[in-house]
Formats: sequence, C-alpha cells, structure tokens
Amino acid sequence: MESTTTRPHRPALWTDLLSAVVIWAIGVGLIALGLSPFSVDLDPLGLVEGRQWWHLALLTPGCLLVVVKRRWPATSLAAGAVLLVLDGLLGFTLGMVLVIIDLLFGVGLYGSPRARRWAMTGVLIAIVASAVVVSLHLGQFRAAVVMGLQGVAIGVVPLWWAGNVRQQRELAELAVARARAEAIHAERAATARDLHDVVAARLSATALHSGAALALPPDHDRDRQVLQQIRDSTVAALAEMKDLITVLRRGHHGGPVATARLSDLPELVDRIRADGVEVVVEQDLPPDLPPVVEHSAHRIVQEALTNAVRHGRGPARVQLAEGDRAVEIVVSNPMGRRSTSTDSSGAVEGGTGIWSMTERARGIGGDLVAGPQSGQWVVRARLPLTEHPVPAGEPS
Repeated sequence: MESTTTRPHRPALWTDLLSAVVIWAIGVGLIALGLSPFSVDLDPLGLVEGRQWWHLALLTPGCLLVVVKRRWPATSLAAGAVLLVLDGLLGFTLGMVLVIIDLLFGVGLYGSPRARRWAMTGVLIAIVASAVVVSLHLGQFRAAVVMGLQGVAIGVVPLWWAGNVRQQRELAELAVARARAEAIHAERAATARDLHDVVAARLSATALHSGAALALPPDHDRDRQVLQQIRDSTVAALAEMKDLITVLRRGHHGGPVATARLSDLPELVDRIRADGVEVVVEQDLPPDLPPVVEHSAHRIVQEALTNAVRHGRGPARVQLAEGDRAVEIVVSNPMGRRSTSTDSSGAVEGGTGIWSMTERARGIGGDLVAGPQSGQWVVRARLPLTEHPVPAGEPS
C-alpha cells in the first residue's frame, strides 16, 4: 500500500513542517480557549478531568505524521486514523480533524493507486458506520444525515481534491514530456537534414570522380586532376562538417547551422559543371531576401542538382524568381540514369534527398513537390518571404 514516492525535497519538507506547526498551533489554541473537544458528553474513558492534556498528547504525534506524509502516505494515514479514534473517545478536537484531513489529502496526492482505493473504502465505511451509530444512539435520522455530510466533507472531499490536483499535475508532466520529445525529434530531424545537405553532395561528387577514374584506363594527368577534385571536395566537406559540429555543440540558438546563401550559387554551379553536367541558371530575385530563405533556397537547389548528377542525364535548368510574396524555385533535368561509367562508383543511393528538401521547405512555412513531368524530373519549391516562426529544432 505504500507509495513509491522518493524522499521529499527540502522545500517540500519545510512546507509540510510549516503545515504541521500551524495545525498544532490551531489545535492547542482551541484547547486553551475551551473550544475543544466538540462533545463533552462523550467520555467513555472517564477522563473528563485533564482531558485537554490527553488531546494534546494525541495531537502532537498526529502533527509529526503530517511532516512525513509524502514519504509514507499510507502508513501515516493508518496511524492518524488510530489517533483520531482515540481522540474521538475523548470528544473529537478540531486539531485532530485537521490532521486527518491533511493525511487524507497526502494519500490522495502521493499514495499508490492501491493506497488511494483503500483510503476511499475506509472513509466510506467509517461514514456509514458513524451515521448508523448516531442514528441508533440518538434516534434521529436528521442527526445521522448531518453526521454523514460531515463525514463526506472531512473524508471524501480531501481525496477527491487530491485526485484532481494529481491529475492536473500528471497532465502537465505529460505535456512537458511530449513537448520535450517533439523538440528532440525536431532537433534530430534538423540535424539529419543539415548533415545530409553538408556532406552528401561533397561525398557524392567524390564517389563519382573516383568511380570515373577507376573505370577508365590509367592516365597520369587526368588521374592527378581527379585526385585534386577529390581532395577539394573532401577538404570542403571537412570544413563544413567542422562548422556544423561547432554549432551543434553550442546549440542552435547561436545562429544558423550552415551559412550557405544564394550568393554561393555560382560556386555550386561550377562544382556541378565539373562533375560533367551543364547547368543553366535563371535568377530574378531581390537582393534583400531573409537569410533563412536564402539558406533554404541554396540547400534545395544544391540537393536538386546533386540528384541531377547522380540520377539524371543532360543539362539541368535552375529557375529562381520572386512570386506572390514568395521565392519560386524550379529545378529540372532530363530523366534517366546517366550512361557514363560513373555508375561503377558503387555509391550507395540514400533516397533521402526529396525528404530533406521537403522538410527544409516546410520548416519555414513553404512547400515542395518533386516528380516526373514530360520526360523531365522537376523539383518545384515555394518559400514564403513573410515573417514566420521557425519550429523547434530548426536552424534560426
């Protein structure tokens, strides 16, 4: 019946200690003023003389139970019930009633489900039994009803109230856990997307160059040129990876995960052309685009052109224009696996390019579609220029 509640933290312990002191002070004050016990006729033990001291002797350990109710809620309530019965034999004091109310609330809030069920069952049995005894003793049904209502107020209400508080607390904890899980998921998605954008294009170019070199007869000058291209791609990938790791270590709040902008587009186009694919760029954009839009646009174009190198054939066409409060991106290239010998590179096709582009567009409130159209593979993206919040885990 015990709760699995761990040792209470120091602030909670001080709160319980304060509650115990307040209840003890109220009880002692009422006894000193002669306002307790409630009934002077009930004294089966014959302790009318000096019964105040007996009440005080019962109230003090009851208040000590209030201090430890978080750690042992069921045991504290059971001990408190015994003290309440003994106090009742002397006429019931308000201080002990406050103690039992606090202990019932503690079981309802900190006790195990089994302890809560037993507490509620015991309270209901006690209420019915008390009402029956009063009805038989006084012969008045009205007195029994009043006793029952008092029992509900003292015993049932604290358990019901604690249940509501516990439910609200659990819902709040669940909401926090869900928000944390969603933030972690978004963070991982953003990290995976940036890793793909930063590394995949460079490594794909390396695989294509090395595969082409291995598929052709040895040629010193050409092989040296291929090795230089591989080295350039590798060094660039390492530099971008270093920047990415640096940002990830300090968190996304320090700035964007990558610094790619549309001003870097000529370098990207030159690299794609070096891989053997002609690229035609048509750009008509204002000079003051939001940095997040420029970054996303560059990454989408980069991934689309990388896929054109790996899976397409013939020239690629890139169109960048300002639409209705948005940047419109269209990247197209003839469909079909390239028939060059670069297929022998053995590069593993990841299949995450479209997912990465789509997530990047949606991350800033845009959309992206990709698919075949009249023999061409076409990627269309729309990135809004209006202000929008960046979801949790997205680069700012």
